Amino acid sequence: MAGAGLTLLSAALYALCLARPLPLLPWLALAPLFAACARATPRRAGALGWLFGIAATAGVGFWFPRMLRDFFGLGAVASALGLLGVGALVTGPTTALFGAWLAHLARRGRAGPVAAGAGFAAGEILRAYGPIGAPWALSAYALAESPFAQAAELAGAWGVGGLLAAGNAAVASLAAPALRPRSRLRAAALALALAAAWGFGHVRARASFGEGGDLPVAVVQGGVTWDFRFDGARSQPNLARYLALTREAAARTPALVFWPEHAIDFYLADDGPERAALLAALGSLPGDLVLGAPSYRREGAVARYRNSVYAVAGGRVGDRVDKAQLVPFAEAAPLAGLPAAGTGYEPGGPRRPLATRAGPIGVLVCSEALFPSAAREFARAGAALLFHPSNDFWMASREGAALMLRSAAFRAIEVRRWLVRATPTGVSAVVDPAGRARARAAWGEAAVLHGRVRLARARTLYERVGEAPALAAAAWAALLAVAPRRPRL
Repeated sequence: MAGAGLTLLSAALYALCLARPLPLLPWLALAPLFAACARATPRRAGALGWLFGIAATAGVGFWFPRMLRDFFGLGAVASALGLLGVGALVTGPTTALFGAWLAHLARRGRAGPVAAGAGFAAGEILRAYGPIGAPWALSAYALAESPFAQAAELAGAWGVGGLLAAGNAAVASLAAPALRPRSRLRAAALALALAAAWGFGHVRARASFGEGGDLPVAVVQGGVTWDFRFDGARSQPNLARYLALTREAAARTPALVFWPEHAIDFYLADDGPERAALLAALGSLPGDLVLGAPSYRREGAVARYRNSVYAVAGGRVGDRVDKAQLVPFAEAAPLAGLPAAGTGYEPGGPRRPLATRAGPIGVLVCSEALFPSAAREFARAGAALLFHPSNDFWMASREGAALMLRSAAFRAIEVRRWLVRATPTGVSAVVDPAGRARARAAWGEAAVLHGRVRLARARTLYERVGEAPALAAAAWAALLAVAPRRPRL
């Protein structure tokens, strides 16, 4: 029972530090779990890890049942079971594997803090790029406002999360001797690595990234909620609201104006009165409008839909890019035979920047911003600015939307690009290459957000090598589990 209590404590602290980042809490949140697993048998530690995955998912995603009720029409009991199912089947398996692995290493005398950090990072990679693909609420995001976050340009969120887990394991070693470093030299090396990451973060946060002059941008946050957005009778008022806010934004002559994901619910490729009204109103806009809209293609009698983003310049529709990574169960079935609500959706082709008169933009549509590799692909393809259109009103949660913003901010750090985020209800923001929100709109309100960005083409280590360091650490963690036992001296 003591192990279960420590595990639930860790889950509660983990959810808390992701909801409201605090200076020291992230370095303590995982320690109770690590201590409990290191003192348990591998089988029991696996059960504790699974319990942690369920409880942490419930704590971070407390808004999830309401989303299931509003979007899928499920009852209260079914919605609650849906949240527990995500924890048990998506998060739980990787945390269970980590728990069993850590206990196994503890029995073999190999479970030091660095090994624990590598193993925890390996579990997060497996969760992100496994069959379901769920990189939500990575541990690194608890450090989004800390100097340690700047290390993401070296090894992505995986490296930051691994460093955080190693620090937690060092704290846990005070109660679990099996987690203590094997020598003072190794303890000193870990302390030096943490100090170096902290110093690196302070230096890089003051660095300048970008070329040329500042570009004025505007973000239109329409304040369009669930009941307003999908009421067909109110499609015209929806468009009128966005156009009115855009006219307000145009007074400051922005080079780029951004609308959220699915800001309109008609097809820009089809002629119609709404399309004509939109293009006529945008004819005098001084800069380009970048907006989310649906698109489709026909395959015989079957329509295939895409979640798209367009560039509109001078009253004409320009370039278009499509969402490449769909949401499991909502837009696509992650495994053969499983249902998906968004029947008929298909992913776009290989990622490429959206062409605008201001410069090439890498577009991370909604959940794509949760994947570190997506921003890396855009940077390698020449994107000089990142754009994150999203629809966070489905969370019905200020905390959930804030976590999405922190997740997207990590993508800015990893490739050192400015990032513009547009959502219908918040939190819209202009984020600098150090992950700081230079301007942000309030949650749940209609607003026009103004800011300045710079095009950037920096080449970070993470952009060059991607997940290679994290995968190497994961391979090392796997080898530790099968290497011969080493007695503790």
